[in-house]
Amino acid sequence: MKKPQDTQAAAAIFGVELETQIPINAVGPVGMYHNGNQVHEGRTPMRTTIAAPHFGSLRWESQRDGSIRCDSGFEACEFVSPRLHGANGLQALLSFVGFMGAIGAKVNSSCGCHVTVSIPSIIRSYDIKDVAVFVRKLIRVADFHALAIYAQTGTNRHQNRYCTRPNPQAASASNELLYDVSVPAARPSAKVQAACGRGMLNLGKAFCGDMRNSTVEFRAFAGTLNISKVLHHLATVFGICRKVHTMRLREWESKYTKLNVPNANKAMRRLWTALGWGGKPNTRNANSPAFGLFGTLYTEIGDMTKTAMKMAKKFEAQYPAAFAVVRQPVQAQPQPENFSTPNV
Repeated sequence: MKKPQDTQAAAAIFGVELETQIPINAVGPVGMYHNGNQVHEGRTPMRTTIAAPHFGSLRWESQRDGSIRCDSGFEACEFVSPRLHGANGLQALLSFVGFMGAIGAKVNSSCGCHVTVSIPSIIRSYDIKDVAVFVRKLIRVADFHALAIYAQTGTNRHQNRYCTRPNPQAASASNELLYDVSVPAARPSAKVQAACGRGMLNLGKAFCGDMRNSTVEFRAFAGTLNISKVLHHLATVFGICRKVHTMRLREWESKYTKLNVPNANKAMRRLWTALGWGGKPNTRNANSPAFGLFGTLYTEIGDMTKTAMKMAKKFEAQYPAAFAVVRQPVQAQPQPENFSTPNV
């Protein structure tokens, strides 16, 4: 890796939800949906009690989830992380994934891995217009790299109704906030949410009452206990968010138009090149970091990308029709004469 670590990505505040099935009573009573129980300890298949990892004084929670299918002797459990950040947050996540494996957790095709990121921690602003600019670009860029996001899972997440590809037209809903400060945030938020749904991007909390709590949730990843997969999913989320923040709005409209890629290899390499993880050097952005990579994400990039490409080739072999989908680019929206994008 020639580019430096992304120190600003290390400031991102994030959370992870890992859907699994676990042996009954492996962590005591599993909490209710959105009302979980803190996980203090677990029991291995050999009935040995082990302490659960935590992040400082914060603990993971266990929650029920009716969408998870279970084998006999197992129960559905969605493990929800506390708010994490930095290299220590990454290590806390990896420790908990190890804990899940130790208690006998496993995943199937009904399980997902969701990553939520605090938008203000990425853009360093609580201003609703700054968030609107970020959301408008994020919808478009996530759609541009959708096949790379799906392919790295190696599964059929692109066919899951809770992981649908974002509708690029949803980006125009944020225009109301950009051009008219009197527009109530609830109105464009409702439009964006209606267009994106609970798909690849969940933007239901992007324009909330307190903008300090503005978030975006990435829902396209499949459930996994594989460390390299988890790390690559995180790096993808951080990398896309950081890349989006550094882009000018007009740059997004002029360059992110060629949606289609012929195969998984090119989809993955297009993503990695855009994030500065590889590919031909870009002299214009020669001083930019490897977006999203810091700590373990930076040092393990070789194993992460190797695993991701293996999954991508598996995805292409099973779902070749995914690369035949034709998507039309979004037409650039007209802008007022006095419009200017935030400084980055």
